[in-house]
Amino acid sequence: MDQRSLNQRCVELIQHPEVRRRMWHAPMFWQVGNKDNPGPEELTLAKVDLTELEVLLAAAALLPSQCAAELNERTPGRADFIIRQVHRGERPLLSPRPLSTQRSIQSTIAARSAAKPLYIRLASPIERSAAVSSAHRTGLSRSVPMFSK
Repeated sequence: MDQRSLNQRCVELIQHPEVRRRMWHAPMFWQVGNKDNPGPEELTLAKVDLTELEVLLAAAALLPSQCAAELNERTPGRADFIIRQVHRGERPLLSPRPLSTQRSIQSTIAARSAAKPLYIRLASPIERSAAVSSAHRTGLSRSVPMFSK
């Protein structure tokens, strides 16, 4: 199974109700930046080995894995171990994504961050003191802006 279709299967499995019941969120397994609840189309850069992830998610969804035999062939007993841990109610530590794809992930993340720089200008002490004094006068002392755009 190629990486793109394997990633698509993992995205489908993480949305399965049995997997959602375990409260495993996508940012645990995919690079999504600062998003807490990313959409399925944003789950493209995995942090972990996709073969192991597919075995983990399929076991949690109570479905047969399509990659267990391949994983057991590559690392004897690894898929069986992951399935056993999931059935015991645990979440085993998965192997990180191979180094060849880690470099491409890092370059993609660098390209994304270079494309959209984020600038936050902190309010100066004078602006803050003016905001605090006006907030005290109006009785809105709890809503003092600490940042300005």
